[in-house]
Amino acid sequence: MSKKLSKSIKGLILFLILSSLSIAAVLYFTVDSQTFDALTGIRPIYIIFCLVFWFIGIAADAAGLLFLVKGSDEKIRIIDSFKLSFARLFFNLITPFTFGGQPVVIYILKKIGVPSGKGSSIVVTRLLALTFFSVLGAIFSLLFLGNRITSQPTLQLTLILSGIMVTALYAVALIGLLYPPFMKQIFKLLHSFFIKFRIGKKPDQFLESAFQEIHHARTSFQNYFKKHLSSFSGGIICAGILHLMQVFILMSVIQGLGINIEFVEAFSLCSILFFLISFMPTPGSSGLGEGLFIILFAGKIPSYLIGITIILWRIFFQYLTALIGAVISARFFSNLIMNDKTPSLNETGENKTIENSTEL
Repeated sequence: MSKKLSKSIKGLILFLILSSLSIAAVLYFTVDSQTFDALTGIRPIYIIFCLVFWFIGIAADAAGLLFLVKGSDEKIRIIDSFKLSFARLFFNLITPFTFGGQPVVIYILKKIGVPSGKGSSIVVTRLLALTFFSVLGAIFSLLFLGNRITSQPTLQLTLILSGIMVTALYAVALIGLLYPPFMKQIFKLLHSFFIKFRIGKKPDQFLESAFQEIHHARTSFQNYFKKHLSSFSGGIICAGILHLMQVFILMSVIQGLGINIEFVEAFSLCSILFFLISFMPTPGSSGLGEGLFIILFAGKIPSYLIGITIILWRIFFQYLTALIGAVISARFFSNLIMNDKTPSLNETGENKTIENSTEL
């Protein structure tokens, strides 16, 4: 676990460096006297809208987790679901391709009593649902702004690469859940690779355990349709609400700065932006996200306001959530290392701990 935390700290440092440099560069090239004049006219009601949409998004993410956990015949507390959501979003932010939050959720779920196989099913289902709505938003954007998006080589290339990654993600996840024998062949190939290059201390044990967990995840996934369709539907709907709130946050920032863009056009631009930044190789899409933002909104947002727009968007979309998630994650994992016991996610004055079980 200490090695994993070390990598997370490095990812956090890299994210902070890239974010600071990219924001400093954007502000340096965009801020002028008009920027300060425009800031005096910012409409506070839209900042309130941003906070409301932010909270609804977090609540929807937590509720979606509760639905899927219930559908797997397990239980967690509401407060735990909120903390898990913050932790997931934080680790997504400091890892490439926004992927780091998924294994962290599986790990924490196991420590609070949800088996790894069920945790994997929960996380994969949530990931596929969020990706589905992101793709849906991208399709909507292409229907209204297809010529504008595809006419720019940078956006076109990014769109193609993102599409390839989405296809690969769905293929691997669905094959693993619906047809485990195929994944078993993949594991056999991995086993040979691990043995040849001496990767890991016990590759046989690891691969056997991984295959067992895929079977458990498949069973849990099937139960969503056989026994708990309402819980599964609730989890999917909550993922859609989360995606919608993220889009509305950016639209509120734009409106709050007095930038007039038609609703459908603004919604399309925001949707394609969120689709593209989900597959950026830098932590939190730092640097690359700002570049895509400028390319997409060039001509729609005045140059003297684009830097401020990016900062406000990042604050409500990432930084606020990441700050809370960092505190929650730091408390949880520091207690885990210090005491060699797994603390409950509810940090009350009581000593509620669960004995440490097998590491993932």
